[in-house]
Amino acid sequence: MTRRLLPLLVGVLWAVPLHAAERVAVLDLRFVDVPPALQQQSDERLRAVLQNLGYVVLSAEEVKRRLEEGGVPPGCTIGPCLVNVGRLLKVERVVVGGVSAMGSSYDLTLTFLETFSGTPLAQVTRRCDVCTFAEIGRAVAVAGAELHRGAQAFFKTHALVEVQSSPTGATVTLDGVPAGRAPLRRLLAPGRHELKLTHPGHGPVTRVMALGPGQRQTVHEVLVPQAAGANAAEPERRETRLYRWLAWSSLGAGVALAGSGATLWALHGSCAGGPNCRDLFDTRVPGVVLVALGGAALGTAAAMFVLDHRARTTAPRVAILPGARGLQVMLGVDY
Repeated sequence: MTRRLLPLLVGVLWAVPLHAAERVAVLDLRFVDVPPALQQQSDERLRAVLQNLGYVVLSAEEVKRRLEEGGVPPGCTIGPCLVNVGRLLKVERVVVGGVSAMGSSYDLTLTFLETFSGTPLAQVTRRCDVCTFAEIGRAVAVAGAELHRGAQAFFKTHALVEVQSSPTGATVTLDGVPAGRAPLRRLLAPGRHELKLTHPGHGPVTRVMALGPGQRQTVHEVLVPQAAGANAAEPERRETRLYRWLAWSSLGAGVALAGSGATLWALHGSCAGGPNCRDLFDTRVPGVVLVALGGAALGTAAAMFVLDHRARTTAPRVAILPGARGLQVMLGVDY
C-alpha cells in the first residue's frame, strides 16, 4: 500500500498552487469507529494538502461558529441548505465525506461540492485493507489532490454563468426550469441555453446564450418597470390590434380602389350609347389614378401585416451596450 501511495504523495507535495484566493471549507468530515487520534490526523492531512494546492481553508472552529450564528443545522450538505452554508462561510466549495473503519480496514470517501448549486465536482472513494494510521493519512492527502484535479477537469468541460438583475431578486428560469433568484451562479453543459428573468411590476427579459467548454459568462439584465396595474402583455396587444386594424383596412381599401380603377381603365374608349355610338368613354386617367392608389393601399396593408407578425412573435428585450451597466461577457476564461 505504501509503495502505491508514495508516487502520488510526491505529486501532491510538488503541486503548483492554482487557487491562491479561493476559500473552501471542510464541512462535514464524519468518522465511524475511527480512533480519535486518526480522526485528527486525517482532518489535518486533508487541510494541509488543500492549503498546499493554493486554497484558503477555513478552520473547523470558524466553520462551526459561523454556522451556529447563522442557525444552520449540522450535516447541511444538500439543496438550499448548502446555499446558506456558502453564503455564511463565503465559500464556493466544500469538502464532505469521512472515514469508516472495520477492524484494521478503512473506507474513505471525499466529495467536492459547489455551494451555490450543490453540484458534485469530484468524488474519491478508497478502501485500505489492513492499514496503519500513517497509510490512512497518506491516503487522505492523495484523495485531496485527486479532488482538486477532478474539479479542474470538470470546469474544463462545463460552462459557468453568473446571472445578475436590476432590480435584484428577479426570478431566473434556465431552459424552462426554475433556477432561483438573481444573483445566482450555475454550472451548465456547453451549448445553447435559454435564460428568462421575471420580476413583479417589470417586463420579462429573455435571451439565448451559446456557452463553450470552460467558458465563464456574466449576464446583468435590467428589467424595465411597468405602469401600476398594467398587464405585461397589454402594450403588445394594443400594438398588434392597431397594426391588424390598419392592415385589414388598407387591404379592403386597396382592393376596392384597384378594382374600380381597373374597371374604368377597361371601359376607356368603349361606346357610351347613342345611335351611332359617337360618345365614347374617356376613363383612362381616373382609372390609372385609382389603380395607383389601390396599389399603395395594398403595399401599406402588407407592411402592417409584417409589423403585426413581428410584434406578436418577438419577445420583449432590453439592449445593453458592453461597458455600460448591464451585460458583461467574459469569454474564454478558465474557472
